[in-house]
Amino acid sequence: MSIESQDPVENTIGQINLSKHASEDPLDLFDPKYQMELHVARTLDTNGELPASEYDNLYNHINERRLEFIDGDKKTKALVTRDLNAKAEAVKEYKAFRQDLASAFSTKQLMARWADGQQGQAVMSLLKDEPRLVQKICPENINCTEKDELGVVMPDFKVKNAAEKRMQEVGKLYGHPNMNKDGEKELNKTMEKLNTIVESDGQRWVSISNLKKMIRLKDNTSKDVLTTMGNNWLAQSAKVNPMDNLFFNQEAAERHVRAGVIKKSTNKQSLAYDEMIPGRIFYEDIQEKIMKTTPYKDPEDAKKIADSIINDPRWKDKFEDELTTYYTGYLKNQWMMGEKNRPRPTMPKQKDVVASHERKGRMRIDHKNKYVPGSL
Repeated sequence: MSIESQDPVENTIGQINLSKHASEDPLDLFDPKYQMELHVARTLDTNGELPASEYDNLYNHINERRLEFIDGDKKTKALVTRDLNAKAEAVKEYKAFRQDLASAFSTKQLMARWADGQQGQAVMSLLKDEPRLVQKICPENINCTEKDELGVVMPDFKVKNAAEKRMQEVGKLYGHPNMNKDGEKELNKTMEKLNTIVESDGQRWVSISNLKKMIRLKDNTSKDVLTTMGNNWLAQSAKVNPMDNLFFNQEAAERHVRAGVIKKSTNKQSLAYDEMIPGRIFYEDIQEKIMKTTPYKDPEDAKKIADSIINDPRWKDKFEDELTTYYTGYLKNQWMMGEKNRPRPTMPKQKDVVASHERKGRMRIDHKNKYVPGSL
């Protein structure tokens, strides 16, 4: 049978429409944590590559500017060239940011609980397969340092919380005896502006270079310092002669912790949420302390109080004091552990005792160990 007479054989590669398979997308079918892990994996697999839709938007923008370049004068051509070069650098920086963020998540370098919180979830959402880059447009006749730069619009929950508190304060002014119609109108305008901030979650444009500042990493430097401190106090305690009756110096340890750890930390929240000492976490222990020392507090109340101490700027000094006390306690435990490893008590030799007494003028003993009248 000739080849021509054979039935035609399909020699094309089979195709499949992935959009019909629920297991591929959308990811919103899964829980948020699993979605986040998939976004991280995809970002790492592509070395931070941007979504195709992001490049579609960039292409459209570049095409518009290309026409400006063609029809423009020398100055316009220079400005267009400068703008496109700046945007190219911004795209590279954004890709690197996405890759660094995914890597930090994958290697567990992010501060504990951060990725699950409001701000953390907002930052992690930048790994989703959707366009986020936007150009900053400034009002006319206003000098804007970041004009036309690429960035992303991000929520700012600190701003939102501040706006909510301000709304509560302003709301108390309604019904004031001296309030007139003009004053009430001004209050209404203020409340409307504040409500806009709250409804938008405090959204604002953020440059690519400032995105990194929004990531909260573990304070590994402070962890290393605490480990070194703990080992030093353990070693010092273990070397002490029990006959010297040396005790743990609480004040010195507190100064050591406050100056060497608390004041130097670049992320004090990490000192609270991450495991800085083996098997212990400040955030968990302070909740237990609150329930033990404060009557009628259940676990939910204790959690709210702990969160307020750690995150509310009004409790900054209280927070630092609690951290200092907590990690001083760690040094004390290290000191006490060293006590168990101390050598046996060393009794001083008789000649050393005699020499000591002679130096203090308490007695004199001749070389034949005879008593010398008047030596006592």
